[in-house]
Amino acid sequence: MLTFLLREQIALLYTGNPEVIAIASSLLLACIYQATDSIQVTCASILCEMKITKPTFFITFIAYWPVGFGLGYVLGLTDYIVPAMGVHGFWIGIIFGLTLSALLLSIFLRRELVRMSAYI
Repeated sequence: MLTFLLREQIALLYTGNPEVIAIASSLLLACIYQATDSIQVTCASILCEMKITKPTFFITFIAYWPVGFGLGYVLGLTDYIVPAMGVHGFWIGIIFGLTLSALLLSIFLRRELVRMSAYI
């Protein structure tokens, strides 16, 4: 929340150039990824402690690379969906990939916990 609220002040720590500050402030809006990233890291850690690593690997690999960076490439450098967005397109792709990872890992973790509770 602090990154979002203080994005201009954070950019001011590094430069006084108004153009750079405007770009950096707009990029710092991508801090919303921290919410979904914390969910996916927590779920992945729990699954890892449960010795369930293979599904975690595949979910995160697919969510990060083909989905997140693939979407980022399409949004950032091509005109397939929208006019090329540059670095903002890559951030959108990364946020989408992290959100997908958080969603899939949460579903998988819940399924595993329900399955394990049947044995208790």
